[in-house]
Amino acid sequence: MSTQPSSVADLVPTRLRELVGAKTPWHRSLWQAGTILALREVLEYADGFRSGAMNVEGLTFVCASAREQVERDVGIGSQATRDAMTTILATGPDKQRGLYQDHVADSLLQLIRRAERGYLRRWARAVRQGDVQLEDAELLARLVAAHLLDAGFAADHVYGWLDAKADKPLADLLELADEMCTEDARPFQVLVPFQSLPGEVADAAGDRFRTAEATEDFLAARGLEKPPGRRGAGSLVFDVVAREPWSAVAAADIDVRRLAARAVVGLTSKTVSAAGWAMVLDSVHGKWRPLKSRQQKDVLVTGIARHGLLIPKTRGSSARDLDDAFELLAAVDTSTSWASVAAIWAAVEGLLGRAADKGTLAADRMAAVVAAGYVRAELTDLATRMAKLEGPVSEDLRDDSQPFGVRLDHLFVAISSKQPLPSLTAEDGAAVLRLQSIVDDPEVLRRVESYLKASFRRLYQQRNLLLHGGRFDSVVLPMTMRSVPILVAAGLDRVVYAVSDVRDGVTPLGLAARAQNELAMLGSDGARQLHRLLD
Repeated sequence: MSTQPSSVADLVPTRLRELVGAKTPWHRSLWQAGTILALREVLEYADGFRSGAMNVEGLTFVCASAREQVERDVGIGSQATRDAMTTILATGPDKQRGLYQDHVADSLLQLIRRAERGYLRRWARAVRQGDVQLEDAELLARLVAAHLLDAGFAADHVYGWLDAKADKPLADLLELADEMCTEDARPFQVLVPFQSLPGEVADAAGDRFRTAEATEDFLAARGLEKPPGRRGAGSLVFDVVAREPWSAVAAADIDVRRLAARAVVGLTSKTVSAAGWAMVLDSVHGKWRPLKSRQQKDVLVTGIARHGLLIPKTRGSSARDLDDAFELLAAVDTSTSWASVAAIWAAVEGLLGRAADKGTLAADRMAAVVAAGYVRAELTDLATRMAKLEGPVSEDLRDDSQPFGVRLDHLFVAISSKQPLPSLTAEDGAAVLRLQSIVDDPEVLRRVESYLKASFRRLYQQRNLLLHGGRFDSVVLPMTMRSVPILVAAGLDRVVYAVSDVRDGVTPLGLAARAQNELAMLGSDGARQLHRLLD
């Protein structure tokens, strides 16, 4: 029998670990900003609106998104506090009464600061009082995970912290998390070895640079291991301010990328190449950690290999458009955050935008494509693991005489009708609950689409802040880079599949139109099955 989490106390910790896990697939990942950050995004956008850099449509959208989130988030405070916030958000772009007025923005800022103090403690109180129902557990897990990441804690740190506190009741866990959020960021020194490092950089670094031999001697004197891999060109020490060691490594990773960019444009034919590891010198453990920030998940478009696009046989316009999108998306691993934002948005707009379109249309189209593929992705993940288990449903999934799509149909029926399932992990059991909630109320999938729409519009807005507002310090940039690239990759994967289908080849824009049509018909007599919206 399936081991679906049966209580809020079981489901929330399970989902928290999954939401911050490094290997969690896109359909189980965290997409949205926490409520506090969403409100700060409103203030940032309002500032851009007052200066003329941002448009009224964008401010209206972020106000509406934040308002909906505030209404459902008891961590924000009393009903009176939430009412005060939603009243301001409802008047957002109004030049006489809304956020165009400085005093209104000041009022919202003070309400945000009021809500930030004790945010997780208020959720803990709601859990203790039994005010959080099972249908609220997914919302609670997402809001808590987002709040911790938005506060500057690295996903790896949060994951390890959750494991260490696994024996704590949920309310106690939330109170401890609230205490953790009150601790100030502090200075760290991060040692980063390099495979190649121009002499000009070493000279400029002064005593922050150590040769490879000096690095090994320095570590040996402290009883620490030498850097993994071959001896390179030496190491640099980066001074950063962070919440904890994992976020210190993430901050050092950003500094390394910026150093590499400066070397590219400031030195002739010389490159900076980090070895891929870092050590926080003042950490208790003194261990080597992967340098690449796991604040953002690996971007992978599996359809490239699956559909033979590594070396394509033809070079039609669709193939060229996809190649351009792949190259732009690859900037996530090779560029600084701002360059990545511009490149990733270009990938979205290049495939799903028309010349005269507003950028928000391309964002909404991508959201529709990803949302329409959500149930299929979740179902495919479950089918792959359940096929290895025992029981009638698993036997059917192993029946190779049936096309995989037919086996998915059978699994969808089993989940929809709440038939007995094999013994599942807590994570898979939670996924089954989410699918059943969508079957019971297709409006839930539209809510998923709204979360995705906010994510892709946020990407567009970040690009506008850079190009039109001259802003390089957006409060939501880290959150955007943490969540959106894997969603763009998921959308590209759906596009690759559609374009490569020899029976029903469709353009990217055609796929987006299909997705929007099917999502609009959810719950009607003519609606397609939820896992076949893109077929």
